[in-house]
Amino acid sequence: MRAVAIAFVLGVSFADQASAEGVWVCDAAQNNAEHIACADREFKKHDAELNRLYQALMKKADPSVPGYGTPPSIALRDAQRLWVVYREKNCHWKSTSFYGGTGQGVIAASCRAIATRERVEELKAFVE
Repeated sequence: MRAVAIAFVLGVSFADQASAEGVWVCDAAQNNAEHIACADREFKKHDAELNRLYQALMKKADPSVPGYGTPPSIALRDAQRLWVVYREKNCHWKSTSFYGGTGQGVIAASCRAIATRERVEELKAFVE
């Protein structure tokens, strides 16, 4: 039931948040502390991949190529900084549906992990 509440609050379907086995990797958690720890591990894993992709894209962005507007490396840097702020604010907002309750930390941690994984998928399209 907790997974259904999390999916509802986060605004994602189980298919969107599913692992290869078809379930959110943290569904096996027995309590909020375990769920938060699991979501934090997922976040750290996806955040490391996000940083790797970001660095690869920054190396790929050649500032010497003439073009219009902001150079690609500056545009990516600015977009990524704003995306991090958006992720944090959006996840906080989503977690306030459990404001003051024990589920608030679960929602916030899960949201950060899922949002970061989605950003990884978005950046992968530009690296590959």
